[in-house]
Amino acid sequence: MKRRRVLIAASLLASILVTACSSAAAGGGGSQGGSSQGGSSQAGGVTGAAIKVGFICSCSGAEASAIALTKDSAGAWAKSVNAAGGINGHPVQLFIEDDALNPATSLQDAKVLVQQDKVVAIVGEVSVLDSGWAAYVQSEGVPVVGGLSIEAPFLTNSDFFPSGASTGVLGVGMMQLMKKRAESRFGQLYCAEAPVCAELASLSRATAQIVGGIQVTAAKVSVTEPNYNAECLSLKSAGVDAINVASTAVTVQRVQANCAQLGYKPQSVAQSGTIAASWLTDPNMAGALIAMSNANYLDSSIPAVKEFLDAMDKYYPGDRTSPDFGYDVIYPWIGGKLFEAAAKAANLGPSSTPADVKKGLWSLKNETLGGLSSPLSFTEGATTFPNCYFVAEVQGGKMTSPYGTGPVCMNDAQTAALKKATGVTG
Repeated sequence: MKRRRVLIAASLLASILVTACSSAAAGGGGSQGGSSQGGSSQAGGVTGAAIKVGFICSCSGAEASAIALTKDSAGAWAKSVNAAGGINGHPVQLFIEDDALNPATSLQDAKVLVQQDKVVAIVGEVSVLDSGWAAYVQSEGVPVVGGLSIEAPFLTNSDFFPSGASTGVLGVGMMQLMKKRAESRFGQLYCAEAPVCAELASLSRATAQIVGGIQVTAAKVSVTEPNYNAECLSLKSAGVDAINVASTAVTVQRVQANCAQLGYKPQSVAQSGTIAASWLTDPNMAGALIAMSNANYLDSSIPAVKEFLDAMDKYYPGDRTSPDFGYDVIYPWIGGKLFEAAAKAANLGPSSTPADVKKGLWSLKNETLGGLSSPLSFTEGATTFPNCYFVAEVQGGKMTSPYGTGPVCMNDAQTAALKKATGVTG
């Protein structure tokens, strides 16, 4: 039971991080639910019957501004594919649904995509309510290809095909980054807004034990606190030399600033879901180390990342200057690239079925999507557990790649231990 709670807490953290990273409003530039991005008449001359795919996001509603721009990145993927001649010579038609953080709407969105739009896959989804429709799409045989891989269905549902690492793997990554910097006392500040967040302390202790040599001090923190003097002084007294604030990106910055005012400057270690563009210009965030589920989304030295950034500039100019251009924006793009790889492997066309998509996915072996992901392989009837993460560091106003652009992978013993600790099977 406790392992199940840890898994739920990790999934809840994912939801909190991706839906509350910013309080500023952001306009989504993608087309709304039921309409299509892409279609059969996109630039590049690709015409004819289309391969239909769907996308669901929690792009509107309370505290959802941080992922509003994912509609744009989904649209940029479809438009860039069609401008380059489509997939196997056929255009892609992308149907976008926004669940607005409403569980009933989210399930209905999935039903619209499957029953009305007849999509062969849901691609790059960024819905924090996917647990509510995961069983439905599986019963219909429609695969979910990439997306927010820190969500629970990617760990438990064999028809969800992850394109990156889970929260637990990123937790191990943070501990390994600490050891690399000769730090041994980890402070885990977890959200006070939901009681289950306290289970994140258990997850941190589990990942610390897997890495070894790390002691964990945990405490709750609220986004509404006027200051964090008590937390900073408590962590300082405990000798904590690196902290992770499992809350909004703004709260991370407030905690670091408050601690600095008290003369306490612990190393900031984070997961990709907490970061925001505002970190790059905040002197208190300089040197922050980040364990990322996929490649550094701002490192244009990686050709596959440059392709993503160039497409965003071409089709949605201005998005990259938004303070809400956080890591989540790249998830739909990576999911789209995974769908492309499966579609080419299975030679998909307009008459292909969801079962054909899955066959294409199962045929992929050690697929890295041009460096966007760690090696991905899928097995029929089994869940997939990518056990690698990527590293970034905030330095000089940029998101750098301090240890290279490739992934860092857990060994077999660490992977087995993490699965056991979080109750993941397969």
